[in-house]
Amino acid sequence: MFSDVTNPQPPLPPTTPNPPDSDPDSLLSPHAVAASSLTAAAVLGMLLGLGHRHYTVWGPLNAAAHPLIGERADSVLGFQANVTLPGVAVVLVVSVVAGFIATALTSSRRTLHCAMTAFGVALAGYVVHLHIVARTPGGLAALLQVGELRAVYAAGAIALFAGMRYAFSFDVTSSPTV
Repeated sequence: MFSDVTNPQPPLPPTTPNPPDSDPDSLLSPHAVAASSLTAAAVLGMLLGLGHRHYTVWGPLNAAAHPLIGERADSVLGFQANVTLPGVAVVLVVSVVAGFIATALTSSRRTLHCAMTAFGVALAGYVVHLHIVARTPGGLAALLQVGELRAVYAAGAIALFAGMRYAFSFDVTSSPTV
């Protein structure tokens, strides 16, 4: 009856707020990194597959390097480290930006909200690529047909959605309770 009074519990240790990088709503959250890494892997695989279809596996990645190194990237069909690796970097950076934007825009962790955000970000990227970037000579728009470009962005949208669902399926900021 008096056990709570005679045997008090020790005080709980003071809690410190989570650091800013572990906040799920911050731009540098692990959720955004997880979503963008799956997107980058899917887009890289899709570009390699389309390159294999065009009988030059590294061609699309070389064309992706066009914004960084210019026309020199368009004439390279095989693997060259000074052209292909910047192309991979461009794909990674675009995927990370898409992951950060999608996780920042997702106000709810519901499946429909994640799907709408992922497909909205991919659609915006596709429209910008098709109507603005494609007007410059060279790059992916010169190498790939419009249907192949749609397939790349569709694969990116599906991978971004899957990455967001995976990233939001567990809470990386919570600590185990004792």
